[in-house]
Amino acid sequence: NAVVRFDVQDDVLWLSPYYERGLRKAVLLEQPAEVFTLDSPGGTSFSGEIRALLSDSRGRVWVGTRDGELIAYGGNGRPLYRLPLRNPGMIYALREDRAGRIWVGTKGEGLYKLTPRGEGFAVTHYVHSETDPYSLNDDRVYSVEEDDRGRIWVATYGGGLNCIERYDADGTPRFRCYDLSDGLPSNICMAIAEDRQGDLWVSTHNAVLRFRVGRGSFDAYNLYDRMRNAILSEATALTLPDGSVLFGGGRRIYRFEPD
Repeated sequence: NAVVRFDVQDDVLWLSPYYERGLRKAVLLEQPAEVFTLDSPGGTSFSGEIRALLSDSRGRVWVGTRDGELIAYGGNGRPLYRLPLRNPGMIYALREDRAGRIWVGTKGEGLYKLTPRGEGFAVTHYVHSETDPYSLNDDRVYSVEEDDRGRIWVATYGGGLNCIERYDADGTPRFRCYDLSDGLPSNICMAIAEDRQGDLWVSTHNAVLRFRVGRGSFDAYNLYDRMRNAILSEATALTLPDGSVLFGGGRRIYRFEPD
């Protein structure tokens, strides 16, 4: 069976199988996976296919679904609360930044930022605007990454690679878009990961690119390394402790060694 999302922390692996509504919890090297059904706050039943997972710095597990549900769970698997997002669309990406803010990428409804405030969060919504050249370039967000300088990068399905380069005085982010004109072979970006050198690795449907941030240029890996027929999946990028970068596609994992 296919796995659409996974997250690892402290030897605990959380999996979201494609054909199951729920999570598999695997404690690595210690015991078989535990399967349990999720409940929503208030005791209502949980619905929807899980598409995004995040284990944050406070030990909470965040779950996002294709139905637009975003729920945070405690370490015991009990729901803490549901975030009050209105019509968030399909949730495809979750990321916590160094300030403890949660970034939520959706397929069709843009990007949300959840800023901690008391016991809850202040919600800010970013979408594409035809009248603002510095807005998010496309509302279909598949992956979100924070680089070592604290900048947020967004992989979009049709709008290339977006970066929040600065904020206006009122807090409005200014996005910089990298697309075909900058050397991307496709404006469809599926996943992002940063390597130990500070470069970004970006996947399209059938190519992997190394974005050399300092130079603003791309190196493509789609003609060699047996990558010509690869079909890569959304939000499946991971940098390992040894510095290598992994991408998932179909039943394969592709490994790159930036060093």
